[in-house]
Amino acid sequence: MLQSVSWQQFIQVMIVLSLIYYGYVLLRYFRKELFGKRTKKMEADPKLFNTEVEPEDYLLDFQEVLVSMQKAMVAAGRDEQQMAEEILALWSGFNGKDLKVYREVAVKLLEKEARRLGIEMTNREIRNLLTNEQA
Repeated sequence: MLQSVSWQQFIQVMIVLSLIYYGYVLLRYFRKELFGKRTKKMEADPKLFNTEVEPEDYLLDFQEVLVSMQKAMVAAGRDEQQMAEEILALWSGFNGKDLKVYREVAVKLLEKEARRLGIEMTNREIRNLLTNEQA
């Protein structure tokens, strides 16, 4: 019986069955998207486009900023005013400065580096320096 069905007939039947199946799936599960009213609200829905900034987007820049900050701390020596100005300049040029994860890591690293260099800077002072950069 199977010998009387040619490959061409088999492929044609499979294509038709696939079209029927996928047509049903589209109509059953995507009816609103296919035939629903399109409004400006739907087209501009922010959930459709992920515009949130992910922490990974700035990771390489962050590493460069941290290294530069450490070098600035070493170069400034015990001159806290110069060190604060250089750190602030580097931090304000970093695009991911508003992300909490980067700010927290920078505070911890700068605090550790300050202790290593014998500079009296508290966690709170470093945090205020990075968060109140416009002040």
